[in-house]
Amino acid sequence: MEMNRREFVVAATVASACVAGGISCEAHAASADPTPNHPVECGSVSDYSRDGAFDAFAKDKRIMLVRKSGRLYATTATCSHRNCVIKSVANDLRCPCHGSRFTLDGTVAKGPAQHALVRYGISAAGGKITVDPTKKFNQDQWHDPQSYVSVA
Repeated sequence: MEMNRREFVVAATVASACVAGGISCEAHAASADPTPNHPVECGSVSDYSRDGAFDAFAKDKRIMLVRKSGRLYATTATCSHRNCVIKSVANDLRCPCHGSRFTLDGTVAKGPAQHALVRYGISAAGGKITVDPTKKFNQDQWHDPQSYVSVA
């Protein structure tokens, strides 16, 4: 992937600031997208026994699992604004890079992000959860049965 001059300057500035400040830059978008292009096993249904966001796969796979209102779904763990890794804080999802916030559903609660988080295909066979990041569902497709798993 080639960077234009502006993207290079921004990336170099962020990296320099992180090094000078002695902080980790892992929250910032990486040039290579680590989201898998194949199904990922994400534990069992019992691992998601309460409502809330689960970020065990956020950092390395860019997958966030959320249980809410009797449904379990998998959403991208990258902000729709600049692809920074989002974090679960209290009852929302937050981007540490520019301050965007999303509801647990994935809708934008506060910008600068303007688009909801994309959901991935998810299934539960034999009690095991599998997420397929190659199957993507935009907000108007969240009713699709392949975009969530019903949980009791």
